[in-house]
Amino acid sequence: IASCLVGSEMCIRDRSVTDQLSEALSLQKQGRVSVAEHIYRSVLQSAPGHSLAWHLLGTAVGRLGRWDEAINCLQRSLQLNPSDPVAWNNLATAWLDAGNSPLALEAAEKALELAPGYLTAIHSKAGAAFGMGRYTEAKAAFLQVVQREPSHLLAWAGLWRAALSCLLYTSPSPRDKR
Repeated sequence: IASCLVGSEMCIRDRSVTDQLSEALSLQKQGRVSVAEHIYRSVLQSAPGHSLAWHLLGTAVGRLGRWDEAINCLQRSLQLNPSDPVAWNNLATAWLDAGNSPLALEAAEKALELAPGYLTAIHSKAGAAFGMGRYTEAKAAFLQVVQREPSHLLAWAGLWRAALSCLLYTSPSPRDKR
């Protein structure tokens, strides 16, 4: 038996971990995040060292707004697989959502160290720099994103916010005061 539905709960029996994670990810993409979370937790009961299950659980609980739990799950995933740039970037996103831009910047930079040019991590780095008031750095990173992906509307919005913030909040240099 691959699976059965009981009410709104998913029963999981006699399926490979890969099949379970694939189904849970599909459910998560459909917006059925709580059902996906249940499957991820079931996988982790039988395979507590499965880094991808921890990673996906972290993204699921993050979508549910449980940032501290998301951060803990993603950190557990990275303890098991520290060379995963996607997990590092998702940790950066979770830190941003939790309001901790300095730790988000560290995680985004680690993702970029592992995968130079990783566009989503550049975007996360830009958001973290902006959150820290480092508007010039944020502007440069957002610009990298829109140059590589001109249709990235969030990056365009970030670029304009960062450029405007540079104008509003950056002190003029002594040379500019002449």
